Amino acid sequence: MSKKLQQIQAKARKLAQSGTFIGWRPIAFTLQFEEGFAEAFDWIYSYATQEELDSLCADARARLRLTPLQSDDVGRLSKCLRALFFSLSLCRRRP
Repeated sequence: MSKKLQQIQAKARKLAQSGTFIGWRPIAFTLQFEEGFAEAFDWIYSYATQEELDSLCADARARLRLTPLQSDDVGRLSKCLRALFFSLSLCRRRP
């Protein structure tokens, strides 16, 4: 296996795991501009590779949707809740 092919394979998997891509087709489009893509053409257009990249993309995108709240998200949420409770308390005080 040539070094160029290995580099393209590694880059394809890295792109798939980034969560930015929805499947193998956009990855293939992106990689077509890379040096050595001609050597990887048969690999990227094989059914097994397409299934692998699609699976990696789906897993990465699912992880992005299920990430825990960040501390700044919690801070913003608590501010919104305080404002909501304050607004509700004002509504109750009115006759």
